[in-house]
Amino acid sequence: MSGVLICIITRNNLALSKKAVNSALQQQPACDVMALDNQSSDGSVQWLKTKPVALIALQKQVSLAVCWNMALKAAWRMKYEACLVLNADLEIRSDTVSMLDSHGGDFVTCVSVDDRERMGTAGDRN
Repeated sequence: MSGVLICIITRNNLALSKKAVNSALQQQPACDVMALDNQSSDGSVQWLKTKPVALIALQKQVSLAVCWNMALKAAWRMKYEACLVLNADLEIRSDTVSMLDSHGGDFVTCVSVDDRERMGTAGDRN
């Protein structure tokens, strides 16, 4: 395996999880997507099973830091070159992974905006 894995940590907010997962699935070029569900009780797991994503569904709730570490360990075990870990309240532009990858550093990160309109469009370099 190579390439980029986007891992989204979900927990009981299906509306936000849908936006996060759908935005990850729209990356250009395409990336693999995995959801790590932290024992949701709102139908998140059932919805995730209908999407083209790998799924880890925890049977016991753990801390967010444990989820992040589990996601990264899974990515490295599956031999991905890079992993973008998102919380379920993040919606990303379709060019997010390619912009992060173009940086070339060992560790890169993004900053968020408080208004969807401020995200711009793919191709904007604001």
